[in-house]
Amino acid sequence: MTVRKFYQIYVDANSYVELFNIRFDDKFDAPHLYATILKVLCFHGMTKFDEDDKQYVVHLEDGTEVKFAKIRLLRKVWIHVSSKDPNTPEKILNNIISEIKKAYDLAHKEI
Repeated sequence: MTVRKFYQIYVDANSYVELFNIRFDDKFDAPHLYATILKVLCFHGMTKFDEDDKQYVVHLEDGTEVKFAKIRLLRKVWIHVSSKDPNTPEKILNNIISEIKKAYDLAHKEI
């Protein structure tokens, strides 16, 4: 028998707008949001990217797996991080949230 221990964090909401407390507009939209999430995951060592009809799945060098929902009409969105390290899921989620807020603020900064 093999026993594996994983640590997880999961957040969900009715929309990414609600989840991140932002709004989509001509300066920041879904492609910007996804690009920012992927930028964070590349920083953490993204090795593989998959998708299905509901979600994107990213694998990192350390074995961590990150799943995040595709935007679909009348469906909840989520981010789920699973790792062997107890600190990694919260660290990655916090990085995603922080970078989304920075990217959003930068997009709306008056020049």
